[in-house]
Amino acid sequence: MAETAHDIPADLRAKLNATMDQVLPACVHFYWQRPSETPKSLGSGILLKLNDDRLRVATAFHVFDGDGRGPGGGLAMGGPRSALIPLKGNPARTYSVQPDGEDVIDLASFWLDGRSVAELGQVTPFTGSDVQASTSHDPSRRYAVVGFPASKNKKPVGKGEPLPGGMMMFVARERDPGLPLPRPWINPAHHLMLSWDSKTAFHSEYGQHNPPKLSGVSGGVVLDLGPTLDPRVRPKVAGIFTRHLKPEDVLVATRLHPFLSLHESDKPK
Repeated sequence: MAETAHDIPADLRAKLNATMDQVLPACVHFYWQRPSETPKSLGSGILLKLNDDRLRVATAFHVFDGDGRGPGGGLAMGGPRSALIPLKGNPARTYSVQPDGEDVIDLASFWLDGRSVAELGQVTPFTGSDVQASTSHDPSRRYAVVGFPASKNKKPVGKGEPLPGGMMMFVARERDPGLPLPRPWINPAHHLMLSWDSKTAFHSEYGQHNPPKLSGVSGGVVLDLGPTLDPRVRPKVAGIFTRHLKPEDVLVATRLHPFLSLHESDKPK
């Protein structure tokens, strides 16, 4: 029997509905495709358009680390309303730093060529002005972790239905910065730590649901829903979801703003 989801207040539900419509065209998901097999979900990502007309994809570096994929396949990417697009090789350029085997900045990004952009169809990418620059703590703010849970998730949602395809939002607040850091590699200037409501998620088509496992959500966008829940206000991009820390049950995002200049440094000529 499915566990009962926490009720989402009406004002927050209205904000999530509006936010889903605003950000869905900027979100993508990644798969590993092998001939005659169902594609395996790898993770989520977002589309960025910075200082020119080219599109960049940002995600978590570990989405592309290759574990458990097996031979004879290739990367593919899909938008919410597009078929899967094959990606040649491993396109990710990483800004990841890994002391003692831990990803401190678990961030990867790559440029899309014109054909891939056309195959994605109608998209509305995030821009530099959408990226949150502030790192100040505000306990009143709500955040949404957004991504495409893996289709292999079998945890029931709602009234026991299997996990439907589509995008999901997980509601969170910033963790108290006065608490000890849960890992020595966490740097508050680079990382956002979130306490989330593990009993509630919001689905792109079906509204409120019990949340599935977070597999497949890595690399998805973390949105700052703002100081108010005005549904007319487009949320800011606070970072990229990169890690679920257990047993603390803390979600970690890599802040995007400090690395925008790095993103521009490898622009195709």
